[in-house]
Amino acid sequence: MSRRRGYSLIECLATIAMIGTVMTTVAVSMSGMQRASQRIREEVAIEADLQRLAAQLRADGHNALSAKMAGGKTEDAAAGSILLTLSDKESVRYSVKADHLQREHLQGEKLLHRESYRLPEDCTARWELEENDSVPLVSLTVEPTPGDAKDRWNNWNTEIIAAVGLLKPTPAKSEP
Repeated sequence: MSRRRGYSLIECLATIAMIGTVMTTVAVSMSGMQRASQRIREEVAIEADLQRLAAQLRADGHNALSAKMAGGKTEDAAAGSILLTLSDKESVRYSVKADHLQREHLQGEKLLHRESYRLPEDCTARWELEENDSVPLVSLTVEPTPGDAKDRWNNWNTEIIAAVGLLKPTPAKSEP
């Protein structure tokens, strides 16, 4: 009996089917990994923005002479803003927008600089101003929107607190 040279049609079809299954599995896996990688990059970028915001808000708060919420102390809306007075002519306004927080450095009414910090998707940001006898505190709370049913691996419960006026000059005491 002679050895055959080649492959039968059945063997070729079985091989093609297995290769197709493997290629489909690889394509689906790579697509999932790419989506996960993109999501992680976005989460890291937002986390970096929140860290930059925390450092800037604390620095502005410590240098501020006073703090005032737009619309009054009890304002609790997603579109809230807070004004930190740095000197007679300079101030910094932080405003919560739909998907970002905006910092505006003002000299009188003239805009000197504007910065934007991304906020996580499906989250709300809320300002609070606690005025007590010693040092006023400004806090920004970023939390998931209530009733949001989306499954998140990061809930973004973040609170940034800044003391107002820690670095302002204290009046010199006169000796009797």
